Amino acid sequence: MPRALLVALLVASPIALPATMTAQTESATNPMVAAALERRGILRADDRAAQRADRRLGAKRAITDLDLRRLNPEPGELLSATEKRFRALELHVEDPVGVKANKVKTSFVARGVDFDSTTGLLAIAAVSRVLLFEVGKTRNNLTELVAPGDLATSFGFANDVLFDGRGGLIIVDQGAVVGGQTVADGRVWRYDLESGEFSQLAPHKELFNPKLLARDTSGNVYFVDGDGGPLITTLFTDRWDSIWRITGKNLAKTKQVWNRAGVQATAFDIDAAGRYWFANLAELALIVAGTLRLPCGFPLPFEFVTSLVADKNGTAFVLDGADVKTKGRWLYSVDIECATNEILSGKKLSGARGLASVGVAGS
Repeated sequence: MPRALLVALLVASPIALPATMTAQTESATNPMVAAALERRGILRADDRAAQRADRRLGAKRAITDLDLRRLNPEPGELLSATEKRFRALELHVEDPVGVKANKVKTSFVARGVDFDSTTGLLAIAAVSRVLLFEVGKTRNNLTELVAPGDLATSFGFANDVLFDGRGGLIIVDQGAVVGGQTVADGRVWRYDLESGEFSQLAPHKELFNPKLLARDTSGNVYFVDGDGGPLITTLFTDRWDSIWRITGKNLAKTKQVWNRAGVQATAFDIDAAGRYWFANLAELALIVAGTLRLPCGFPLPFEFVTSLVADKNGTAFVLDGADVKTKGRWLYSVDIECATNEILSGKKLSGARGLASVGVAGS
């Protein structure tokens, strides 16, 4: 830009330069802001990598029956999925040597997973679609779900799934523009397992990137809306995440329960005491009675936490590792006092993404 034109612009808008300098100073001197902006870049890279991988697999998909007889989920175990040889994983927390794996005969990019002990259904969010397997059946046991509508052929970005305990499967779809703060194209869907019909939850809310799901002991459904919170800094349009609760007999009442700084969740769950557990990439955080807490005053051995299951006893199981940061995968337990124990790592977890607990049927 010519010097004369630059001077003219500064004279014409004398407050622009101080405002910009203030924002730059904020992002450079505030560690929380700097870390948030760095995380945002990593999260976008992870989402875009998943979209590219899903597009590459598109022409290779073949929907066939799946033999899940080797999987026999028991209460207290964990389930996961991996796109490495397209397998479902059964993880024995007490005996991690005994990991079972079963090849899924359709290609997919794994994101969130959930398991319903009452119906024996395993759901995998797979970016452009959701896979629904009936564990124990050997024929006609695989259903592929795509977004509803006459012209719909896929979800924009299905990132997580949750059985709601009412005969439905909740699906969060980040929309086609992942990380696009100005495009509110995210959706929260409910698929009725009996009728096969879709309905939209929170239909009148402006949602940007709904991406993670959890359920409390009262049956209320919660979701994290990526980029749905306040600005991280006035210099950029990057935003924090917000958290929403859906209640009511028909899950018709929606309320935003967190819209402040501090949340950039890559994993999320709620324990029996009502504490919100989440991971900001490698950082463990809690929201207790409306207050954000970072309980660990020292770095934990995490790289990129992709899944978290909160136990009833103040402990969480954490699945760590994403290809955008590391090829390694680790399964940890961590308690509310930050005591951490590595349960499993290595080839048995290669490519694993998503974590679901196996509960007691009917619970």
